Amino acid sequence: MFTLNDRERNIFPDRTFIWGERWKELLSGKGNYDPESLVITGQIRTDVIPVLKNSKIKGVLNIPENSRVVLFASQPQQDPALREKSAFDVFTAMSNIPNTHLVVKLHPAEKNDMTYYKEIARKAGCNNYQIIYHIDLYLLISLSDIVITCFSTVGAETVYFNKPLIILDHLKQDIQGYHKEGIALQAIDQEELKNYILKFLNGQFSINAENYSNYIRNFAFKIDGNTGERIINFIKILSNVH
Repeated sequence: MFTLNDRERNIFPDRTFIWGERWKELLSGKGNYDPESLVITGQIRTDVIPVLKNSKIKGVLNIPENSRVVLFASQPQQDPALREKSAFDVFTAMSNIPNTHLVVKLHPAEKNDMTYYKEIARKAGCNNYQIIYHIDLYLLISLSDIVITCFSTVGAETVYFNKPLIILDHLKQDIQGYHKEGIALQAIDQEELKNYILKFLNGQFSINAENYSNYIRNFAFKIDGNTGERIINFIKILSNVH
């Protein structure tokens, strides 16, 4: 982000590759970038998504046959009581849903907290789960039927896979704006969370395709596996020009 004084000093990059329309609005409107210098390419890390969508990798998870997978992306929230309640509500909501399996993906800052979550699962009476740290997040999303988080950026990445997203938001803060953007259902307690899970699994609820498409355009441009190629081609064009 630059100031008006920075513009006078001409210290800007000649070109800046950015993820999507919303970032162009931000950098040109508040960061004082020349809009012509901003090139929307998408997020390089999403180039693996089309590959994962078409893969048949299932053995990485020990899932009971015919079980639907619900992924919970955990977070080390600042309020310890809220952190524990979030986990407890997820385990409780999932404990009595037949033919489902809960996968808890630990946040990097929680890699040593497996015992913490196992104890919460015990209190909730949940047995249909596993806790994972080392397996790649994108692979887990690709294998999941529903993703739950509180306010993790995993929510945005869930949209890139066109998977249903539920945010567990006890205080109705919508910190990442997922509910406002129309890409997530907002559950405020375990009963509502369970209801949303069941309705997605039963086909009563589905994602809002238009809102998902708009979100991707604004924040990631395209999920087509060609971001790296777009960047390379643009650099080649610049090289030829100069």
